[in-house]
Amino acid sequence: MSIKVKLKLVKNKFTLDVNFSIRENKITAIYGKSGSGKSTLLRCLNGLEPNTTGCFVCDDTIYQDENVFILPHKRQIATVFQDNNLFFHKSVMENLEYGYKRVSKADIKIKIKDIINDLQLENLLTKKPAMLSGGEQSQIAIARALLSSPKILLLDETLSSIDIKKRENIIKCILKVPQKHNITIVFISHNIQEVSQIADDLVLMDNGKIITYGKTAKIFANDDIYFAQSDETSVIIKTEVAKIDKKYAISYLGFSGGMFQVARTDLNMKQKIRLRIVAKDVSLATAYNNNTSILNIFKARVTNIKPAGLSQKLIKLKIADDEIFAKITNKSAGILSLKINKQVYVQIKSVALFD
Repeated sequence: MSIKVKLKLVKNKFTLDVNFSIRENKITAIYGKSGSGKSTLLRCLNGLEPNTTGCFVCDDTIYQDENVFILPHKRQIATVFQDNNLFFHKSVMENLEYGYKRVSKADIKIKIKDIINDLQLENLLTKKPAMLSGGEQSQIAIARALLSSPKILLLDETLSSIDIKKRENIIKCILKVPQKHNITIVFISHNIQEVSQIADDLVLMDNGKIITYGKTAKIFANDDIYFAQSDETSVIIKTEVAKIDKKYAISYLGFSGGMFQVARTDLNMKQKIRLRIVAKDVSLATAYNNNTSILNIFKARVTNIKPAGLSQKLIKLKIADDEIFAKITNKSAGILSLKINKQVYVQIKSVALFD
């Protein structure tokens, strides 16, 4: 099932004009440059822009079409904005109860004690929001939104103010929400690593329009997308833990092209792991090299070569069923005599692992 979105809003000198779909019970990231219309889109989805035209349909619920416009407080949509909008005269527990008490018993998806445990909020419950850090306030805002048991949760760069340790804990909680509680999550982010870690699907925006949308891994592997030319050019490869070598503190992660070796032993057998591999961390060779400290070396085939600035080339390669990028100098590409379909070896110096 998918959520259909076809909306248009003309506001001041800016025009938002979008037509795309969102997979239900998945996590979708909205990504784009500042001013591209991401926050405006979220305001349209939750009904805060009454001059919006078009349609917005989720299952059999019509939030908006030519005859219907459901007001924000009647939509089963929870939104966490950048300023969190907490009640500063109430305690953390009272803020959480506000979201929880608005839901009938039959519609409750998440219990208040569970969200307190999942987000480790026990020590904050009696405090007022003014006593909390910005990151802690964001935690409470996310928890309160989830406790309203929405169909859709919208997050407007909510994770950006949270410190790394707390953010990882929140992300683990968020990743479980769609399938466990049947809640679709749509979040805005400027952080490519965050997108690659969390998002099942990705919507790219620019100047009020959708550039493309679809599964995150597929879009990352598209070398025609504008951020393929940036320093963050990367791919996502889905793997599964196949072996754990405690002697060397190495885990083996299986994928279509073989086994990645990563310096982790705290994983579980058959655990699903996403790897993000940045193009600048990949080097190429025409022969296999045993005399190297690099553990992850795979046979690959060149599928595309594109300029990447004045001095570099972006090389797209296929490793079995997976794709990967390497960004190398023009001189290196010449020395290796790279061309389409040439067999090479990719040497991956580092990976970002998301479990």
